[in-house]
Amino acid sequence: MNGIRRSTGFTLVELLVVIAIIGILIALLLPAVQAAREAARRSQCTNNLKQAGLALHNYHDTMKTFPFMRGGTSAGGNYLSTSGTMSGFPSMLPYLEQTALYSQIITPGTYGAAWPAWGWRPTYPPTGYSTVNPWSTQVPALLCPSDPYAANKSLSMTFAGIGVGKTNYALCCGDMADVESSTPRGIFGVNITTNMAAVLDGTSNTAALGEICTYTWTASVKGGVWANSGTFDNSTAPTNCLAHVGTGGVYSPTSTEAGWRGTVWCEGYAAHSGFNTIIPPNGPSCANWRGTPGFLTAQSYHPGGANVALADGSVRFISETIDTASLASTSLSTGQSPYGVWGALGSKAGGESKGGF
Repeated sequence: MNGIRRSTGFTLVELLVVIAIIGILIALLLPAVQAAREAARRSQCTNNLKQAGLALHNYHDTMKTFPFMRGGTSAGGNYLSTSGTMSGFPSMLPYLEQTALYSQIITPGTYGAAWPAWGWRPTYPPTGYSTVNPWSTQVPALLCPSDPYAANKSLSMTFAGIGVGKTNYALCCGDMADVESSTPRGIFGVNITTNMAAVLDGTSNTAALGEICTYTWTASVKGGVWANSGTFDNSTAPTNCLAHVGTGGVYSPTSTEAGWRGTVWCEGYAAHSGFNTIIPPNGPSCANWRGTPGFLTAQSYHPGGANVALADGSVRFISETIDTASLASTSLSTGQSPYGVWGALGSKAGGESKGGF
């Protein structure tokens, strides 16, 4: 008697069921994978800020002061970085394991045109420059891996279209709209330096560095600055800037949006590499020009907020829902911050209570 032969294959229905189950599992796992990747990126970003905070401390140990936000080494001509538009980051390079790049910057050389000690003024090269120069270097420690636009060198506000390295980290100017002040309420200002002794509110209660998003070449609130012919200074309420946020995370109107944020790591204008603690993280930024007062906000691509390094070297994740008190208030030059816990975190000597961040 012949045995009954049984099929060992799948039926079409069984195959479709298996494919459907696999699809469901992938759909369930994908958010978890993305969340794990973002957690890793955020951890790397936190580590970068931690290293930058330690670099500030090591700089202070050597120089007995923090670097300026924008300044120069001495009086100089229009094309020299010594004329006062260089950011504080070049001075921090030896403490960010970038001694070779620092040596290039401070040593006279030739990059098509003559490179003096401390180099050309950022964004203003002399005639005859080449594409190879220290300012075109991308410093990995200044980039957040969560920013999808940071890896490509900036072609905006640079050496006539030649790529320059970006930065996702900015120096804190305090809680005033006058971000270009020589008497800042925060640690960093223009042509002025601050030492530890001046941080009367305590280094563990005062912001030193924070995240920013780099320019996206779109009208996106993240990475852009709403700019027009008006002013955004100490007499302007932050609500005037908030009013320019349209739907879908873009500025309205879009035609006046400017691309300065994070585009040039060596440029010291606050619109490039500074921020103030007025509008909460991931809010809009507004300024008439990169060298004028404005609301320049901490931003990141991390969900819910942005990382901030305090003056004691620690790093905190600041929620975009942090207390800002009344954003209808104008900035003060003395006294307690009108912008709640977030504003207090930016002032170095405001005398506020800074719990809850």
